[in-house]
Amino acid sequence: DDALNADTIDAADIVVTGPNGPLAVTGVTKAGAGNVFTATYTVAAPGNVWDAADAGTYTVTVLAGQVADAGGAVNAAAASGFDVTIAPPEPVIDPAFSGGQSVSSGFVAEAAVALEDGKLILAGRQGNLAAGSSQAVVKRLNPDGSPDLSFGRNGLVVTAAGENQAAYAATLLPDGSFVTAGALGGDMLITKYKANGTVDTKFGDGGRAVIDAGAADDVAYSVAVAPDGSIYVGGRSDGSFAFAKVTADGTPDTFFGTRGVSLFALGTGQNVIGGLGVQPDGKVVGVGAAGASVAVVRLNADGTEDAAFGTDGSVTVARLGTRTDLEDVDRTLGVALQPDGKILMTNRAGEDFAVARLNPDGSTDASFGEGGVATVDFGGDDDADAVVLQGTGEILVIGTTTAGGNQTAVAALNADGSLDQRFGQGGKFTIDPGVTNPGRALHVGDLVLRAFAAASGDNLVVGSSQGGTNAVSSSGLQRLNVPGSGLLGRFGQVGGKNRKLRFADADGTIVTLSMKGGGSGQAFYDGSNVDLVLSGTSPKSAVSVKTDRQGDGRLVLRDVQADGGLKSLSAKTADLTGTLWAGGPAGTLAFRTLTGTVAADGSIASLSVAGDVNGAKVLAGANLGADYKLGGGGASADAYQPATIRKISVGGQVVGSIFGAGLNRKNGAFLDNDDVVEGGEASQILSVSVKKGVDASSRFVAGSFGRTAKLPERVTPLAAEDGRFVVR
Repeated sequence: DDALNADTIDAADIVVTGPNGPLAVTGVTKAGAGNVFTATYTVAAPGNVWDAADAGTYTVTVLAGQVADAGGAVNAAAASGFDVTIAPPEPVIDPAFSGGQSVSSGFVAEAAVALEDGKLILAGRQGNLAAGSSQAVVKRLNPDGSPDLSFGRNGLVVTAAGENQAAYAATLLPDGSFVTAGALGGDMLITKYKANGTVDTKFGDGGRAVIDAGAADDVAYSVAVAPDGSIYVGGRSDGSFAFAKVTADGTPDTFFGTRGVSLFALGTGQNVIGGLGVQPDGKVVGVGAAGASVAVVRLNADGTEDAAFGTDGSVTVARLGTRTDLEDVDRTLGVALQPDGKILMTNRAGEDFAVARLNPDGSTDASFGEGGVATVDFGGDDDADAVVLQGTGEILVIGTTTAGGNQTAVAALNADGSLDQRFGQGGKFTIDPGVTNPGRALHVGDLVLRAFAAASGDNLVVGSSQGGTNAVSSSGLQRLNVPGSGLLGRFGQVGGKNRKLRFADADGTIVTLSMKGGGSGQAFYDGSNVDLVLSGTSPKSAVSVKTDRQGDGRLVLRDVQADGGLKSLSAKTADLTGTLWAGGPAGTLAFRTLTGTVAADGSIASLSVAGDVNGAKVLAGANLGADYKLGGGGASADAYQPATIRKISVGGQVVGSIFGAGLNRKNGAFLDNDDVVEGGEASQILSVSVKKGVDASSRFVAGSFGRTAKLPERVTPLAAEDGRFVVR
């Protein structure tokens, strides 16, 4: 009956043995007081990654004599077990897309955009640019890879002959329409299409914005949309980097550069922008070729160089290079902007894929890869053309290789630049692109394969096209199952209108996301879990997550990040398994079950859980820092303030969980002697109601409590005999 000596609880207490031998016990966390403690041990996955080979029964043996109480008595040996079930991995090639076979676009596809309903927009060209006979082509495919005959004319839109048009890039607009960027004769061209494939004649001049940057070879190879709906394109003009901006209605933005155009040159070689992104603050990031080098340029919203980035607004990226054996300057460079302001760009180093990451000020991020650059060797002449950043931090790099013949190549990287072993063979996968005229070497003559990609959820559609000006080959498309959580779409205030987002999860459950009262949301999906990123929220923002009765009618909601307060988040059919953090007070929160963390940088008015709360943490007055997670240092360090939880209502049971109002775990461990409640009695938990009971290891911690609680038995929280209620 003596109190446990918590100092004797450590990772050496147990041995865990599975089908493939013992596991390394890497740590333990402790919660409790007196003679009731919960110890949670962490073990390393076999080979550092859990896979189907690790499924089976595991035995946990508690070694005798490892844990002592205050009187010196020690524990006896004990053993228990648990089962691990891991489903076999999905095939890399998605059989639901054309039966896993390559789909021919029928023209030279240069870009692909995934729609929220699983359909796919392809944009490209046919004909001979050099001879003046090129036509821009746009096509829409159904989720199964078949042509969408409701789009354009039998699934296809082809521009008029004789104009020498080409489309090189495409992007969606918030209202479901989309734009392509490319060339019309010797000018840059932006064309806006309605969702059904008809040209939006209200945009620009009859649906087109034609931009003369001053040369006879002006062309746009990349396009991006700013938060205010304005459109940027990047490309080249007479050997210089060329940027242009039009407003949402297609008129040149005269406050950007000179009449909507900004031109820059680096070095003595040919310059071209191949990848483009717009930061939340409106600054524009372009990645391109400066001769044989890869350069990054950042512009202010007015088109001037951003002096706070690199040297006078530009950085030449060490170790990355471009191809110089092409008939033209290398224009296929990938860029992705991270939420923390860091910038990813990709091309090649020697004959390998190469990805570099820069800090927001343009300096090299030495924590990524080796000295800021990650390389991937497919064993041939490798060239990375595109990069996709998943919502959960995984990085997908798409390009080509000559290994095994002319192949489309895909690499999956972790956030630190290491290969993601869950994907393909050690993080790499190659595919026969199915391009016409096979058997000729990459980058020889007029057959220059360029890779492109479109991501949606946990799917990635990849393809390669012949890239010369005299290209006549079709593009081969395949859909891959890839790691990470990809962007499904946006909801709330989007493009000046309030939008809902509707999608089907893996088992067919239809999910509808909406937000009222201000703010916008992004939804990410990895095939199992949904993550939400909520921006511009306030105590008036109300978020709704609803499911219908198709499928199992349930949703796994992993992480939810809100940069401000919330009026409500209603997700009554969702299981919250990760971390919900609100950057302000939270009103009414409702879930089906809770096994993760709920935290608010302010008070929580009400938490309602229909089922069980198991191993959860609910913290009012907790700022989780830049990583939105418990723990961390520097910008990611947690901070605490006085706060109140007014009401807790649980329809099931509470097991191994902590509810804290103003609770500050000083040393990173909960419920030890260092914990304090910020604000003292001002930090309150006022009402607790649990229908099916609260176990002995769970704790409610505050400076003061309401008079009674129902667990379901009625208890007095301040009664000294009930150790589940702790006043600090």
